[in-house]
Amino acid sequence: MNKSIHIFFSLLICLSLFSCGGVGGKSEKYIVQEEIPRSKIKDFEDFESYWMAFSMAVEEGDRVYVGALTNFPFQDRQGEMYGENPLSSNNLTEFLEKYDALFSKEIRKRIKIGQYKGADAGLEIIPGEPMLAEGEFLLEADSIYYPGLLFQKVEDYYRLTAIPYTP
Repeated sequence: MNKSIHIFFSLLICLSLFSCGGVGGKSEKYIVQEEIPRSKIKDFEDFESYWMAFSMAVEEGDRVYVGALTNFPFQDRQGEMYGENPLSSNNLTEFLEKYDALFSKEIRKRIKIGQYKGADAGLEIIPGEPMLAEGEFLLEADSIYYPGLLFQKVEDYYRLTAIPYTP
């Protein structure tokens, strides 16, 4: 019992430090000692419910919960293709270190107004080839080096999965 109380309070303190930006102000380096237990993450089978939780976490600055709603490894397919300082992350710690670059002011604004598109939007990379498969969603950005954020189902639940590659 004492061990579980200790773990609970340690996790609570860790999450408090992350939400406050670290001890003594904004921290540039995030260190996560434990991944969030899978049982503590709410899974969403429908995109609208997932989007509400995701967008609220971004708006509130809950970086750790945004990370919990992300699939790892998170891939920056565009950055890896062009070698432009890819924002790929293998785990939550790397994701939190790159959070500000991933969630720029422009991206946060688009998230706030729900500017995402699904497969029914008819986006095409090459004429006749749909960019999104059924059940995939894209939050577009105005940059050739950062085309947006891709959301897909992973093991039956929605997650942020990648920055897609768009030639």
